[in-house]
Order: sequence, then structure tokens, then C-alpha cells
Amino acid sequence: MGKSISIDRVGKTYGTLEALSPTSFDIAEGEFVSIVGPSGCGKSTLLRLIAGLDLASRGTVAIAGRTVDKPETDVGIVFQRPVLLDWRSVIDNVMIQAEARRLPREAYLQRSRELLKAAGLDGFETAYPHQLSGGMSQRVSVCRALVHDPSLLLMDEPFGALDALTRDQMMIDLQKLWLRSRPTVLFVTHSVQEAVFLSDRIIVMAPRPGRVDATLTVDLPRPRRLAMRGAPAFNRLVDDILARFQRMGVLSDDADQTEEAERAPVQ
Repeated sequence: MGKSISIDRVGKTYGTLEALSPTSFDIAEGEFVSIVGPSGCGKSTLLRLIAGLDLASRGTVAIAGRTVDKPETDVGIVFQRPVLLDWRSVIDNVMIQAEARRLPREAYLQRSRELLKAAGLDGFETAYPHQLSGGMSQRVSVCRALVHDPSLLLMDEPFGALDALTRDQMMIDLQKLWLRSRPTVLFVTHSVQEAVFLSDRIIVMAPRPGRVDATLTVDLPRPRRLAMRGAPAFNRLVDDILARFQRMGVLSDDADQTEEAERAPVQ
């Protein structure tokens, strides 16, 4: 089971640049929460602060009631690109976390195989990164982040570089892997549909300096199927989030732009 996260009036500045204005929210144990918002609103900054890779300029970040003041160890991190070691096989890449923690090799080799099978990579254990597609490589990175059974999983746009079909498969695979042990997940994405499909709740961020505009509950049954994206309840959530971005000025309606162009005087 995952650990709770508490963000209490947390802000971050870099020199004179305010990246994140004082922000507060809580995440329950085992909850899957996504953060969506425009580029530069502090999404990745929040992940770094929770992981202890950076320290807040103000406020408090706490995991399971303990203030984060150094890099966390009971955490798995997945970045936008898989960052696999070319000279190591798939299963040896997954085992890096276990080796670094000096965990029992045989037990974690078995766990690595189980994770790879759950991710649809059964039979690729001895393959090397150059033999994998982008989606397969990213599945390996997710397995690597989960192999030591962390209570917290931080994901920073992990599917952003993938094509649409591969992203769909990755959403299904991630949901399946998460349901196995229910770590707490904080998932950063620019894809509203991705956030709605995967999450228990969605935190909508406003433009820089970042702040929480809204927190929305995703009351959809699990396990979720791709066909659910056509359901009225699913699309109401998507439309709600997109409407919020329109009100912020992050999105603008093409029809409005066309009308403005038609009203503009001819030069």
C-alpha cells in the first residue's frame, strides 16, 4: 500500500522567478492522482519537491507525516524517456533498483519476470534496449520503477514521446501494474484524456506561477477499458477541464479566432 502525501503552502522560486506559488493539497494512501496544466506551471517542480530532489522555498512537503528534507528512497520515478542502459539486457535494467538496494537477487529476479509479464514483455527478458520499440522501452522503465515495491510512484509525462496507439496500450498496462500493489501515484501529464482514464482525482494547475485551480474526482469504475472514453461521464470530465483551461486563456477557441479575423479590417 502507498503512503500519504501532504503539500502544505508549498512554494518554489528560482532566483527572482516564482515557479510555484503557495500550493496545498493532500493525497491519500494508494491513490492515483494526476496533475494537468500548461507548460511551466510547476508540475515537474512539484514532483521534484516530493521526491526530495529539490527543496521548497516555503511551506512543507510531507510523506506519511514525515517532512521531506532529503532525497526519498522508498520511491519509484519514471521520466518522459526511459533512460535504459544500452549494455544491459531488459531484465538487468529492471534489476538495477534491486541491485542498488542490495535486495535478495533470486527473489527480485522472480519479481522482475512477473512485472515484465504483466507489462506484456514476457519473452523479452534477454533483449537489449536497441531491440525494443519506444513503448516497450518505456514499459521496462515502469517495471524498473516498481521492482523494489515502492510505496510511492512519481511519473513525469511518461507517455509524452509515444504515438497515440502506444499511449493507449501503456495506459492499460500501467493501470494493470498499479492495481497489483496500489502504490500512491502522482502522474504529470498534458493529456486530459489520459488523466481522466487513469486517475482517482485530477489536480488542475493554473499558469505560472503555478497554483491549484481545481481538484476533480473521477468517479468511474475500475478496471477501466478504452471504450469508456466514449461514455458521457468520461467526456463531461474532459470537457470540464478543457473549459477551465479556456477560461484561464491557456486554450482559445478556433471559431472565436476566425470571427476576429473576419472582423479585422483589410489592409
